[in-house]
Amino acid sequence: MMKKRTKKKKQPRTTKMLKALGYRLLIKPDEVETSHEVKGTDIKIAIAVDEKLYKATMSVGEVIDIGPLAWIDYNKNSENKEPWVEVGDRILYSRYGGKLIQDPETKEDFVILDDGDVLCKMVDKEQKENE
Repeated sequence: MMKKRTKKKKQPRTTKMLKALGYRLLIKPDEVETSHEVKGTDIKIAIAVDEKLYKATMSVGEVIDIGPLAWIDYNKNSENKEPWVEVGDRILYSRYGGKLIQDPETKEDFVILDDGDVLCKMVDKEQKENE
């Protein structure tokens, strides 16, 4: 009998000052790539980007918090009443669906968006094979 390997989920980031309300989600967008290493060489290319603009149009991130009403309307006629994603999941969301906000305490950037703006959950190969 083959034993299932379970991968430990990394501890999600948290913020004390920001909490998702209603049907909203709090997302930590992926970090901005400021340099690119060319494969097979020692060449590193610097990328000039407006970090604030890039984060505002970013569409991939980690779920930090989920409001209590998220997906209630979508799931009301379904047997499955669970949220579509969990805290700590990486998701792809609508590019201009959310609002870029800053944690007043840590000055970290976050995106607050509606539950309907989540397009898909990103899973790694090991997770997919175990399902």
